[in-house]
Amino acid sequence: MVCRLTSLLPRLRRYRRCDVAFHILHPFHASFLHPIAECLSGSWVSTADADLIKGLRPRILVLADHHYEMFSWVHDKRTLVYQVPHGLLSKNTIYEQWHSQADYICLPSEAFREEFTKRNTFPRREFLVTGWPLLDELFQWRACSRSRYDGRRTILYAPTYNPELNSVAGIGEDLLDVVRAVDRDARLVIKPHPVIAEKFPGWMATWEDWCRKDEEVMLVRNTQVNIVPYLIAADVLVSDVSSVALCFLALDRPVILWRNSEPIPEGWYYDKSGVEWHWVEFAERVASKREFEAALQRAISNPEERSPIRSHYCDLIFGPYQDGHAADRIAGHIMRVLNQGC
Repeated sequence: MVCRLTSLLPRLRRYRRCDVAFHILHPFHASFLHPIAECLSGSWVSTADADLIKGLRPRILVLADHHYEMFSWVHDKRTLVYQVPHGLLSKNTIYEQWHSQADYICLPSEAFREEFTKRNTFPRREFLVTGWPLLDELFQWRACSRSRYDGRRTILYAPTYNPELNSVAGIGEDLLDVVRAVDRDARLVIKPHPVIAEKFPGWMATWEDWCRKDEEVMLVRNTQVNIVPYLIAADVLVSDVSSVALCFLALDRPVILWRNSEPIPEGWYYDKSGVEWHWVEFAERVASKREFEAALQRAISNPEERSPIRSHYCDLIFGPYQDGHAADRIAGHIMRVLNQGC
C-alpha cells in the first residue's frame, strides 16, 4: 500500500475521510494510477484492499478496470468514481455499459469519446479527454530526444493473453527462428502481458528455455512491470491484439501484428467492430512464418516505409495530448472537484 494521508487541505481534514483512493486491482495498474497520485496535493491512498478503501470513505475513487461490483457502495457514500482505462482496445470490455457506473471516464483523445458514443455508453457526469497517463514517460522521453542505442538492434515481442487472440500458439518456435534468420545478432526481448505469468506458466517456461539456449533472448519475468522502457528500447515491435501496438505508434517505429489464420470464434473478447480490427493499417499483418520473415526483413531494411500512416494513427489515437502531462490533467480535475466540495 502507498499512501499520503497528511492532507494539505485543512478544510477537508475535519471530516476524517481520505480525499482520493486508487484501487490497484492488478500490480500493473500502478503504472496508470500512481503518476496521477503523485500530482495530487491532498491526501490519497493507493491499495489493493477494497475493504480498506470502503472504511476510508474516500471522496474520489480512481480505477483502471471495470470491477465496479467491488465498490457497489460508492454512490451511497457520495464517492465519485474516475475510470482510467488500462487498455485502448475494445475486446468487448472497454466500451461496454458497465462503464456508465463511473462519474468520469478519462480518455486519450476525442477519437475514444466517439467510440464510446457510438456504443451509447456514457459516464454519470462527463468524459474527460486528458491523454493517457501510462504514456507520459514515453512522450516526455520523445520530447527530450535522448539516445537509446547501445549498438544492438532490439526486437520486442509483446503478446496479449486472450487465448483466441494472442499469437503464442500460432507463432510458436518460429519467432526465434525468424529473428535469427533475419538478424543473427539482434536482441529479442519478450515482454508478456501482465497476467500471462499467472495464467500461462507453460509459455513462460518455453521462453525461459529460449533464454538458456540464446544469450541474446531476454524474458521480462516480472510481467507486471511497466512496458514503456521496453518500448523505448525497441527498434521493431511484434505483437497481436494488444494495446501495446497503439502505444508504439508514439515512437514511429515498425509494428508487425500476428493474426491467427484460423477464424476467431465469437467469444467474450472478440469484438469484430472494435478498433483493434480497424485501426491497423499502420502495421504489417502476418499469419505465417513466411509472411513474418518477409515483414521483419522489411521492417529492418526500410523502417520508414509506413511512417506517414503511423503518424496519422498516432495523431488520431493520442490527439494533441502527446506532451507527457496526462496525469497532471487528471489530477488537476480531481483537485478542482475536491475544492468544489464534490
